[in-house]
Amino acid sequence: MSGVREKKRQEEQGTAAWMSVMLDLLRGGALGTAVSVLALAVLALLVSGGMMSIAMGEHAVVGACLLGGLAGGIFAAARRKSGALPIGVCAGAVMFLLLLTAGTIMYGTAPGVGEMGTVGGACLCGGGVAGTLMSRPKKRKRR
Repeated sequence: MSGVREKKRQEEQGTAAWMSVMLDLLRGGALGTAVSVLALAVLALLVSGGMMSIAMGEHAVVGACLLGGLAGGIFAAARRKSGALPIGVCAGAVMFLLLLTAGTIMYGTAPGVGEMGTVGGACLCGGGVAGTLMSRPKKRKRR
């Protein structure tokens, strides 16, 4: 009887750990999306104020997505003890999916393949850089 209880407890702990990781990824993606939208708002103010040309818009969007992916990846990877790189990249992927969903809902159509690839790559690269920065060095064994 105790073997059944022990097995059920292990399954519950595994499910709780999985949900904790998913929640951290979602929080990181949401934070990255918020940072990206705020960066784009600042860039829009710069364009409307005449301090930046509108021709730089595509580069500014990529930079904002990179910054958002970095922020979301750092947040998500800081909450985990191991696996910072996959966590950071996955947080960037969640951020991209949130941006894609919000854009599709607001404009009624999905963006073109070129724009999706550029924005998605920037989000994933930002998360990857965050995961690399947040990775902890392995402890060296003493002999």
